[in-house]
Amino acid sequence: METPLYSTHNQSVYEPSEDSFLFLDALEKDLKLIKNVKPTICLEIGVGSGIITTALSKHLGSSNSYFIGTDINPQAGLACYETFRLNQLANSPQIVLTDLIESLSYRLRSNVDLIVFNPPYVPTEDSEIESDDLLTKSWAGGINGRRVIDRFCSSVSQVLATNGLLYLLLSKENQPDEVIEILKEYNINLDEIVIERKCRNEHLLILRFKKKASS
Repeated sequence: METPLYSTHNQSVYEPSEDSFLFLDALEKDLKLIKNVKPTICLEIGVGSGIITTALSKHLGSSNSYFIGTDINPQAGLACYETFRLNQLANSPQIVLTDLIESLSYRLRSNVDLIVFNPPYVPTEDSEIESDDLLTKSWAGGINGRRVIDRFCSSVSQVLATNGLLYLLLSKENQPDEVIEILKEYNINLDEIVIERKCRNEHLLILRFKKKASS
């Protein structure tokens, strides 16, 4: 997978790292399941360099699935399109500059079959989330690394389709059991811990959730 590692965009864009590669491993492990779902709309939140959306597009094919990526960082959008070009995607995914899914929640309401999110999860002071440095905002998660994750949990149910899949990366420091319970309140239930790995001083997990029909 090629990315624009030497592009000027990358001074403020999160480059693929251990967490990115763990996510790729999890999606590859679950590829048969994902293909069986036959997702029409796939959404990556916080798309960064675009490496995960690129991999999904290559695996699933753009003829049957429509890919959207969101990011708050305009430079990430530029880096994504460069990644798509380097990897010769037939139809480039659509990149939307927005905070999480803010500008898409009405338009995509209950229509997204597959959502992937590698959030800013690193525990930091809350002040770092408000930093003007776009690179810092890509990884700084605030107290327990949960500020952005909790906002995501309260909004993702608006766009995830019934029986849709959500893949979410968490660190042990994020208190995953609490996140699981929060999502459960929105009818999004844990399906499986797809993969977990210790990376340097972090213990990371990729969790697969599925949205059930409202009772």
